[in-house]
Amino acid sequence: MKSIVRSAFLFAVVLSGSVHGSAGKSVIAIVPFTASLKDEISTLAARNATEAVADMITKSNRAMVADRTKMAQLSHEREFQKTENFLSSRELVEQSKLLGAQYVLAGNVDSADATPNKDNHGHVTSYAATVVLSLKVLDLESGVVTASERFEVSSGAGSGVFGAMLSFAKSPQDAIRSALGDLSKKINPFIAKNFTLFFSLAEVSEKQGDAASKVLLAGGSSAGLKKGDVFKVFEISMMEVDGKKLARKKDVGELVVDAVEDENFSSCTVARGGQAIAEKVASKTKLQAVPFSPSPLKK
Repeated sequence: MKSIVRSAFLFAVVLSGSVHGSAGKSVIAIVPFTASLKDEISTLAARNATEAVADMITKSNRAMVADRTKMAQLSHEREFQKTENFLSSRELVEQSKLLGAQYVLAGNVDSADATPNKDNHGHVTSYAATVVLSLKVLDLESGVVTASERFEVSSGAGSGVFGAMLSFAKSPQDAIRSALGDLSKKINPFIAKNFTLFFSLAEVSEKQGDAASKVLLAGGSSAGLKKGDVFKVFEISMMEVDGKKLARKKDVGELVVDAVEDENFSSCTVARGGQAIAEKVASKTKLQAVPFSPSPLKK
């Protein structure tokens, strides 16, 4: 009977993770990016930047992208609002939460320019482009914009033979796509900084007296965990300060992965905070285990 109850509980953990993405990964709702100017190049840059950033987030192994078809339905509304107002709109927040998202990512192409590169005879041989992209991240739980950053990427620049050598783009559109291809070098650190992996504690599997000595972590090979990875355990609570909801993280303990059991679970030794962890798991306090910095997990 005990094993049946345990299996049912673990199934519930996995099922919960499937609603909000794989265990350890945040779910991000991406609103189609806008452009400050409505010309063809800026519109193309906004569309391609949306695709590029969504692809980078997916490949990062740190987060999942919510159903973008449903998010695209909100893009028309955004054209008439400033980013901050749109990000806090009830329709956007409700739609994002229905998709299981914890964050909303919005972007705007502040500028996009494509200029011709000419050889010594004045012939256009290729095009160079520069794109300036601004990104904002809204934490749906707190309702606060937690990140705002601006990126500039370029492809091929200058004139004459040297400028022509720097770019192989034969059209302004190709030059824009080429410039955005360089986004990953700058966006990946942004993703790593703002979308930290986190895992739930599925159960206390062994105890020494009143203290937890072994726990089962709801994270496995699918999130890149491996033996020897170290995690800090935090108690998560929400506080309202000056009218704003703020997440408070209290350090509870530390875990070390002994064995990765499968794609969803890992067995861990409690290196610190065994008694507190046992008490808080028993009382169903919200706990999160996050990779200890520097992260040993693969990017």
